[in-house]
Order: sequence, then C-alpha cells, then structure tokens
Amino acid sequence: MFSYVKVFKTLSLFILFGPLVLMTATPTFAGKGPQQTLITQFVKVTSRPKPNVIEPSLQPIMNPAPNHISTLTDTQQTKRKTPDSKVQIKTSKKRTSSLHKKSHSSSTKPITETVKFIKGTDQHLDMYTQLIEKAENDIVIASWKLNFIPPALFRSLMKAKRNGVYISFIVNEIVRPETLDYFYDSDDDLSSEEGNPQFSVYLTRSHAKFIVVDKKQLLLGSFNALSGDADENTEDSSLLIRGTINQTWPYYMRIRDTYNDLDEKASDAFGGIAAISSYKYGKRPQLDRTLRNGTRIHLLKTLKDHNDFFEQAIPNNGAVTLYSPFSTRDNTLHRLKQLEQYVPAETPVILKVLPRYESGLKRLLGLVPGLKQHSQVDTADSHQKILVIGSEIICIGSFNWLSATYKHGTSYENLELSIVLQGPTAANIISRYYSPSL
Repeated sequence: MFSYVKVFKTLSLFILFGPLVLMTATPTFAGKGPQQTLITQFVKVTSRPKPNVIEPSLQPIMNPAPNHISTLTDTQQTKRKTPDSKVQIKTSKKRTSSLHKKSHSSSTKPITETVKFIKGTDQHLDMYTQLIEKAENDIVIASWKLNFIPPALFRSLMKAKRNGVYISFIVNEIVRPETLDYFYDSDDDLSSEEGNPQFSVYLTRSHAKFIVVDKKQLLLGSFNALSGDADENTEDSSLLIRGTINQTWPYYMRIRDTYNDLDEKASDAFGGIAAISSYKYGKRPQLDRTLRNGTRIHLLKTLKDHNDFFEQAIPNNGAVTLYSPFSTRDNTLHRLKQLEQYVPAETPVILKVLPRYESGLKRLLGLVPGLKQHSQVDTADSHQKILVIGSEIICIGSFNWLSATYKHGTSYENLELSIVLQGPTAANIISRYYSPSL
C-alpha cells in the first residue's frame, strides 16, 4: 500500500515544481479520410504543427530550465544474506533526488526529444548495452520473463551495479531464480523494511518490453532483454526516445501511472519522485507530442488504447500491414472481422505471422470472405508487433494484434505498451523497412 509517510518526507523537494497545468484534451485516433491529415482530430491543423518542447504540465520545473534530475540511492541499510532456497523479491524502497539547475542562454533554440528506430537482435543488444553502461542513477527494465540474461547485457548490468546505479526489473515470470543471486549482495539484509538498496524485482501481469535509463532515455518495443531468447536471431523492433528530463518525463510518468493502476507495488520501480509527482498532480492525460519535424507521438498504455487505435486509425488511411508473430483462434477471428468492417474493400491488407501459424491463419481468413478478397498472409521469422497504416502511421510495441485478448478484465489480459508515430519519422521508417514492395 502506498505510504503517505514517504510522500511527506520528500514533499519539500518539489516546492520548486509549482502548480502543474494539465492538458484537458484527450486524443482519439480517427481516420484522416479525404480531409484530415493527422490521427487525432481534436486539434485542427492547417499547417505543420509547432513542436511542444515542454509538456505544459512540466513547465513550472523550468526555473530557469534544468536539464537533469539526479536520483540518489538511500543510505545503505542493514544487511543480511539471501537464503539459497528462496528468491527474495522486494517491493519497497526509498529514493530521494536533487534538482540541478543549469543556466541557459536566452538565445538557446527550443528542441524536442529525438526518436530512433532499432531493429534486429544485434542492434537491440548493442543499444541496451550502451544505455546501461552510460547510466548514472537508475535503470528500469521490463521483460516478459527473467531467464538467462545475454552475456553482454549481464556484464553491463554488473558494472552498473558496482557503480551504485539503482536497478529494477519488472517481469511476468521468473524462470531462473538463480539469475537474481548476482544482483543481491551476499551480505545485504533483505529482511529490513527497505530490502536491497540497489536492486528490486517486481512480478506482475506485464507483457511490456522496455528500458528506461536515468528517466531521460526510453527504448520501448518487442525485445525481451531479460529472457534467454534474446540471443536468438529473432527480429525485434523498438523505438529509442531521448531527450532532457523535461522532454522524457511525460513518457516516464504515464508508464509509471499505468503500472500503478495495475499493481501499486510494481510502480515502486519508478522511484519516489514519480510517486510524489503522481500523488500531488494526479494522472496525466493521454500523451500527444509533436517533434520538430511535425511527427506526432502517442503512447498506448491500456487494452482500450490499443483497441481504440485499431478501430479508429485503420479506416481511410491506406494499406494495412500487420506483424503479429502469434495467432490464437478467437482473438485472431475477432481482429479479422474488425479489419473486414473498417478497411475499405479496395485497400490491401497484409498479415505476417511466424511460419507455424500460417495455415491456421489462412483457414480463419477463409471465414471472413469480405476481407479475404483483398488480403494476403505472409510469413516472417519475426518477433515484431507492428501495425503499419498507409505511408505515415506506424505502431510499435509489445501488443500481439492477432493473439492478445481483446476483452478487458480477462485473466489473459496483460499490461501492454506501444508507441504510435505519424508523420515524417514514421514515413522514413515505413519506406525503409516496411514498404510492400520489399
């Protein structure tokens, strides 16, 4: 349960934050049709939109404009050894932070966060390693399961731990408990209220795959960094979002609040600052940001977000290519009927699954004749979960479009996270990697 004592102990650190200005508009993902040129229709755009350098709710932090928040670990707690026969999973900790101010010239031009596309096992391993090795304060990694960690990542995590970086894992299942032994110090006192002051692991119904480093760098997609299959040559895709603390805080807080809705203990992975910010200012509205080149960014955090996007972005936006490695009968049939309903008859649809699901998907497609006429089933040795719509909309994340449940509240529902890009950045990714002609 959330501790109000923890809140008031560090509340004074946030006097500088001031009142936040929350946005009131909630985006919907309506198709553009012949008139609209953006996914969202609550903003009327007649020309290229200006980039939102700082989310309105974070503007009071600039006093002047800090570009870094440093998170410090608590004073070392009393220690004791971890019993060999039992995995110690701690779900509480305290962290404080200091706000470092940096003077900026009045002539400094506003910038936005940057987005980079990461594809393939090697690129993911390299990027995870780079991010971990540059960590100064804290690392949060979410993966489907905890098993053998790829050697390069494991060495980087051990180095970060020795450097005093706070590490948190969020997983759905621990397949190999022995892996945790390397992260708990042999003489740490895990019976104390705070447990290990530098490491925590959280078990919860999460299927998301991401890493956040120092709250300023987020890599989110389909790559399971903590599973043994990360060494296999399976194709994954993710988006790397980098920026100042002001630019990436909107992503960080929305992800944290999503975990808090699922499991308050799991939200502890994101630290005390985020907990106090959420307590003081409440939930943030739906994320809707714009890069300097006009690209719009949305974060899908719930099953409803994914369903709404699927239903509202597909109509009238162009050809649909769906990468979903797995397929289950009822969920696939539901999605196929949705495609039949929302995609115009003349619009091509391409469905890509792992080879072992090809024949089953073709049989199910035969039950939806209206869609079958303008669809094709292809195979790909890919673990990507991607939805490409037209030439300028792409959704990348952890959601298996043909196998994940579409019903809220079922025992099969897990927390899923995806990022939607629309505009020039999406167009570049699509033309290079997902053009139908390739």
